[in-house]
Amino acid sequence: MKSKDALSVVDAIRLFPNRWRLVAALACNTFNSFALILTGHFLRLMVDAVIKRDLSELLRYFLLATLLEITRSSITYLGRLLR
Repeated sequence: MKSKDALSVVDAIRLFPNRWRLVAALACNTFNSFALILTGHFLRLMVDAVIKRDLSELLRYFLLATLLEITRSSITYLGRLLR
């Protein structure tokens, strides 16, 4: 990233009327992206568990993916409220 680009980002944050809302919205978007990648990883592990016919492992990854998806959707909703 060029220093000129970094200045424009800092200026954009400074010019935003409520910068904490902007920072929170950016954090929500970052978490959302990370959670989608992690959910995809859990889905791949669930497919592996089905292939191995390991029900306990399948249930564990299903619960983790479900919890992550509930958290992701809640944080996405919060991010929309902050915009």
